Amino acid sequence: MLLSKRFVLQCLSAVGLGERRCLCCGEPSKVQHFFLKGVAFDLALCDLCRSLLPCFHDFFEYELNGSDWCLTEKNIKPEKYDAKKNCASCFLPFFNNEHAMFSDGEEYKCLYCITKNTCWRDIYCYGEYTKTLRNLLLSAKFSNNLSALHLVGLLLAEAVLIKHQHKFGDKKFDWDFITAVPLHPKRLQKRGFNQSLELAKQLGKLFKLPVEQKALKRIVFTTPQAGLSQKQRRLNLVGSIQAGTLTSKKFINNFQGLTVLLVDDIFTTGTTLEHSAKALLEAGVKAVDIAVVAKTSMLSVKP
Repeated sequence: MLLSKRFVLQCLSAVGLGERRCLCCGEPSKVQHFFLKGVAFDLALCDLCRSLLPCFHDFFEYELNGSDWCLTEKNIKPEKYDAKKNCASCFLPFFNNEHAMFSDGEEYKCLYCITKNTCWRDIYCYGEYTKTLRNLLLSAKFSNNLSALHLVGLLLAEAVLIKHQHKFGDKKFDWDFITAVPLHPKRLQKRGFNQSLELAKQLGKLFKLPVEQKALKRIVFTTPQAGLSQKQRRLNLVGSIQAGTLTSKKFINNFQGLTVLLVDDIFTTGTTLEHSAKALLEAGVKAVDIAVVAKTSMLSVKP
């Protein structure tokens, strides 16, 4: 198998050999750090790719306080936050004038928040599925670029921390464990890893929370969701995801009354996350929060 020059240079850069290269475009880059939970991490992106990260929480006013990102007293930058562009409940942005469709008369809310038709309690998301973020996720998912996967995991952790602090201040997370949207064993064997589980492991390590790898399981080998309409996506996953087992002794394989953070890489229509969250709730879980790296427009998928 022939390896591209760009791929070789990125690998050498990742292990500290050769010229330092951007994880996204492969161009030379300088060291850039950002801080999470008091630990400095290498951003591993060039200035251009960093500037193209489509971050959803950039309307929050936050600054480096010591070695942690902290919200200032302003909380929201008025010049960045637009009530007609961001959901008043979950803060995720609208696409293609969605706000005009989903206004409740007083506030502009997204489809999920205004209908209260979701089975999850809250959602955390880093940014829109475009530009640098899209390239990083595709590289991680289909090119086995674990360095890119590690980076988007850090970005997701940043988004979780900033939104959580905005809503709850210094209050600790109430999640009992973290888990991920599962892959069917056949697809896992073909790909070699579950990108959502790797993200969950990273959050668990950073937040010092247990990760239950077998809390959910795929029991039906389904067609990939990409390319399907919204209706086809819903039908495709019916009966395909079930609650699995909890391996930690503290839970005694009992889901009753627990609160869970469910992790996935990309949110499109929310169908996979909905089926996964429902499986957990049916097993006895009290509440499920969602953490995803990127969100696409639901209106970009055929009904």
